[in-house]
Amino acid sequence: MKYINSVNEGIEKLTSADIESLKSLFRIFVTDILGLKDEASEKSDEKLTGDLVNMILNIRQDAKNRKDWSVSDMIREELNKMESL
Repeated sequence: MKYINSVNEGIEKLTSADIESLKSLFRIFVTDILGLKDEASEKSDEKLTGDLVNMILNIRQDAKNRKDWSVSDMIREELNKMESL
């Protein structure tokens, strides 16, 4: 605690290694111990998931347009499996 106060008062300085260590400890405490999540990261993951699903649906539609029924059916079946999870 004394060191933190010294840094706060400008007497001591934190190195970049100190800062990285503190960031790591903060992430461990917030995410692992408290179970809090970064909402911005979650929204980014949701967008990526949505984009990937749209891409897969577009590939399936293209396969249907080309009458490539085996690819179209395989994509449909895999999506149905995922839906039931």
